[in-house]
Amino acid sequence: MGYRFNFRDVFAQQSFLLEGLLLTLQLSFIAMALGLAVGVTCAAVRVYGPRPARLAVAGYVETIRNTPLLVQLFLVFFGLPSLGIRLDATTASIIALTVNLGAYATEIVRAGLEAIPRAQIEAGVSLGLSRMYADDLAQLEAGIAVYDALYRWCRDATDETHNWVSHTPAKGRRA
Repeated sequence: MGYRFNFRDVFAQQSFLLEGLLLTLQLSFIAMALGLAVGVTCAAVRVYGPRPARLAVAGYVETIRNTPLLVQLFLVFFGLPSLGIRLDATTASIIALTVNLGAYATEIVRAGLEAIPRAQIEAGVSLGLSRMYADDLAQLEAGIAVYDALYRWCRDATDETHNWVSHTPAKGRRA
């Protein structure tokens, strides 16, 4: 018993599907850009800020990361109008996605900031650099090291693949 899929009705609504795809891409890019800005700001506060601000950011991150995105969307879209703030669906989606992505980006950026060894920052400060400038240089050095490692890995992987392909006997090849 074979089932035949019939996509005629789906293809008949192709214009709506393309509109939905375009809206999804727009929402994604806007939310990613705004969420990254929120994440970088909150990560800097969480690592370098005063204790009350660090606690507030930690509370924000834990609250957002421990609630489903769908619940956050419902709270923004249906909860804010009960407070007198009316938003259209697109604006509500951008706000909820930005808040959600900002919490996750905060943890990612914070981990990157805390991965820099203290000795590197202290070495820069001992040379007369400001703490922030020394931290920036240490981050740049770490970024260059990651880039170099990825470059070497890709180069070695392509060399290894080339060697494997060129030294593999071709079966069935006519002479």
